[in-house]
Amino acid sequence: MNSQWKNKASFSSIKELNEAAFLLVKIDPSSSVQKIQMYFKTSNKMLNEAEGYALSGNLEMQYIFLMRFCNLMSALSKLKNYQSPENQTNREEYRKKTLSVIAAL
Repeated sequence: MNSQWKNKASFSSIKELNEAAFLLVKIDPSSSVQKIQMYFKTSNKMLNEAEGYALSGNLEMQYIFLMRFCNLMSALSKLKNYQSPENQTNREEYRKKTLSVIAAL
């Protein structure tokens, strides 16, 4: 995460909040199955961060991490190896998580 946003208590505008939430996700299109599984673990960390911020009442940072999670899931779903049988369990689990995140937003 970009350090300029890490400790920010509040944002002065919606534009600034969205800039923090919509950082570009760059994923190698030829990512291996193992690399994709690493991305799943990273996305789980994002959800944990969002939950921590929600519990502390920092809804802005919660929003940022939930949006980053959704962006990562969107980028992953476009990869060829995402559909591999090895990723089936993760796909199903994270599809459910993504739907609950979208509902929360």
